[in-house]
Amino acid sequence: MQKADHERFMHAAIREALAAEMGGNPPFGAVLVRKGRVIASGRNTKTTTGRRIGHAEIQALWELRDVGRAARAETTLYATVEPCAMCLGAALFTGLGRIVYGTPDPLGGAVAMFSAHPVYGAWLPEVVGGVLKAECEALRLRAMEQAEGWTETNGGRET
Repeated sequence: MQKADHERFMHAAIREALAAEMGGNPPFGAVLVRKGRVIASGRNTKTTTGRRIGHAEIQALWELRDVGRAARAETTLYATVEPCAMCLGAALFTGLGRIVYGTPDPLGGAVAMFSAHPVYGAWLPEVVGGVLKAECEALRLRAMEQAEGWTETNGGRET
């Protein structure tokens, strides 16, 4: 994939994030791409559904439930923010061929943790970070500002 392709599909993930925000949820978005076209999309739904697993990546990955393993291996996940452990694990066990994210998540991103694991690190697909980083970082910071009790040092946990 070329840089322009990554940016085009990250723009699609950003549109999902903005739609999430317009719907009253944190602005996180994701799309799944296979053979140059978006085949599934997801946006954060945690606030409106009250379900803590309502992450954008999980919403998009659910759409692959009837897709065969070979097709999943040709699929790329685009996420506005580095996936958390739950979402990265789901992507890993789904058998995706590539993961592309916009901005690192210093509080919850799991790429480094999975990369260092002796088993999961070997299973991790190609990972590309920093695509449209500034735009995605602005969305991440807006989400953090909306989170009750959030500070840069506590990650939203009570102190």
